[in-house]
Amino acid sequence: MTIMTTLAILPLLPMLVLSLSNEYNIKAGKNVELLEHMLYMALCAGATNPAKCIPQHFVYTILKTFSADCSDTILKGECRATVVFSAKELALGIFFKGPTKIAAFKSSAANALSAQSLVDFNGRGRVGDQFLITFNRLWNVQGLGSYVNELWTEYCDLTLMVGGHSIASCNAQMAAVSIRSAGMWRKKKIIYYGYGTPRCGDQEFAARMDEAAYHRYRINWLADNIPVNDFPCPIVHDDSALDCNLLNFS
Repeated sequence: MTIMTTLAILPLLPMLVLSLSNEYNIKAGKNVELLEHMLYMALCAGATNPAKCIPQHFVYTILKTFSADCSDTILKGECRATVVFSAKELALGIFFKGPTKIAAFKSSAANALSAQSLVDFNGRGRVGDQFLITFNRLWNVQGLGSYVNELWTEYCDLTLMVGGHSIASCNAQMAAVSIRSAGMWRKKKIIYYGYGTPRCGDQEFAARMDEAAYHRYRINWLADNIPVNDFPCPIVHDDSALDCNLLNFS
């Protein structure tokens, strides 16, 4: 078994799935309410029309969207990060879009993930080479990293939510690690949520991720149950429902 096969299938150890406390600025309540909040936000950010979906379902506005052509990568389509803001909830959010056709991707995901090589992530552990390519296209080439630094100078006291679904969860983890490594936002201000997350990197990167966000919750691919009910679409394991849940929520 290759290293990346192990990374794709085995859960992170230890401290893999951690419950969240109530120490966050967005609507206080049960942990599951926060999980639903961030899951639906990630779905909206990955929807076909996030500019319609997010304002319709949340008290958030879209500050900026970053997009790149990643058709030559594991994503087989668009890389996208949506940055949102809510004055009411005193929060910012950075949400990454997963594969365009998640149901089709799911059928070959294990092979695609295991085919990756581990590469250095700026001295912060190693990550899958395809994850690094897609992240760099948004963070460095398209300017997401510079924009986040601008937000830090203006909104350093707000809660920062970082999330994504499927393999975009790895981009979200890399963003969280990059943000903390640059000294932006205190650890207690950062919330990470990943849904359908594969193993993104090696043990050192996983440790860096745990150090980056005080509130972190990984719902791991092939390992963990979805922690919420009442999706906008029925939860049944067929292609149309999967694509509806993970892409077409609008």
